[in-house]
Amino acid sequence: MLKFFRRIRRKLLEEGNLRRYLAYAIGETLLVMVGILMALQVNNWNQGKANRTREIQLLKELKSDLIACESFLALGIAHNDFSIKAKDIVIDFVEGKLPLNDTLQSYFNRFWQFNFTKLSNETAYKSIENWGFDNLSNDTLRQQIITLYNFQGKLLEEMFEVEKRVSLGDYLTTISVLMDFEDRNRIQPFGEIPDVKKQQYINFEKLVRVNLQRNIIARKRIAKEIERVKVNVEKEINRLEK
Repeated sequence: MLKFFRRIRRKLLEEGNLRRYLAYAIGETLLVMVGILMALQVNNWNQGKANRTREIQLLKELKSDLIACESFLALGIAHNDFSIKAKDIVIDFVEGKLPLNDTLQSYFNRFWQFNFTKLSNETAYKSIENWGFDNLSNDTLRQQIITLYNFQGKLLEEMFEVEKRVSLGDYLTTISVLMDFEDRNRIQPFGEIPDVKKQQYINFEKLVRVNLQRNIIARKRIAKEIERVKVNVEKEINRLEK
């Protein structure tokens, strides 16, 4: 093709037709420029298509992660709701308001347990971060995702650390003078417990209970935010796939 164009230019020069030569040279230059622009256009189109495909893939992975987080949060909330109920039963028992009987066994087995909840999987979020948040085409959704993981996720992690310290520290020491934990499937109260120890337990347990209630409220708020982001992620996937 280049040889063909060179032959035409040479022929025009040999003929001495400068006007036709200049017109041809300009036309050839414009043709080359159009070819370059078309190539760039095709390249941009291919790159845009590749970016869209990658974005859809990452958003689908994020949606799956958010669904898993919702499930873990729901289980944690239900578990801690029962734990609070069990704490109330045990406090009533220690205060002498309830007699010892077999119906209390399930509460004895569960009152001391905590459910530690974090945003269970950040794989998709980290993948989006590595790919570049600016590549997400929806500015509003981008900010929602960043806020969810950077702020709400950090709040869950902080609650996780507090609950872990409480459950593995002074709390276990306090309840160990109240209950026999040798058989975790059948935890039983000790026969004789000094009143001072009882009151120490009750005071501590009420503080733990309040903290647990606050954490449940926070988890429910975060669960709502996860649901909102999940719905918007799904809408964005549908938009991109059209």
